[in-house]
Amino acid sequence: MTLSKRLETILSFIAPCEILLDVGADHGLVSIEAMNRGLAKKVLAIENKLGPFLRLKEAIEKNQKNDAIEAILSDGLKSNDQRIKTCLIAGMGTKNAISILKAAKNIASIETLIIDSHTNLEELRRFVTAIGFKIVDEKIVYEDKIFYEIIVFKKGNAHYSDLDFIYGPLEMKRKDPLFKAKLEERRKEIETILTKPYLSLARIKSLNDELERMSQL
Repeated sequence: MTLSKRLETILSFIAPCEILLDVGADHGLVSIEAMNRGLAKKVLAIENKLGPFLRLKEAIEKNQKNDAIEAILSDGLKSNDQRIKTCLIAGMGTKNAISILKAAKNIASIETLIIDSHTNLEELRRFVTAIGFKIVDEKIVYEDKIFYEIIVFKKGNAHYSDLDFIYGPLEMKRKDPLFKAKLEERRKEIETILTKPYLSLARIKSLNDELERMSQL
């Protein structure tokens, strides 16, 4: 099965586990390939809209994975199964991911969170670390003209600076080409915004402060 760079990166972060909880499973590509690669003995694939859920069930049946992958129509982490240690949340923004985590019934038993988002990453890092996880890996993927960041959290505590939350502690250390490209795109975006009239003084200060932070990296 040929997958996108983003999905391949997500799969590379899944360590072998008994049960994988795949929230926002969409067409089930990650769920199916996780089973094909022996990354999980069972997958709970979650979708919250009927259309995608029906497509998910169809994909599971087409790939003959009915015994291994359970498609569930749900808003999130509703299972109380304490055996679930690994949870993937993908295909949604940070606000939805945080809502799912806040409503999770079995968050205490989950040891690894793999979250794929391209919005409000500072907020995501702050929230997930505040509920008892630390950042152990992260990677930027550029696809369809969008920068995605896939972050792996594990149970534990660590101290992070404001810059860590904003830009990612591991990404700042590695400074790989995609990290630099994402910063450059944001710098150009800020410079374009600053040319527009009628910006408030507070907005101008905020944007200039962001440029100053980026210059420190």
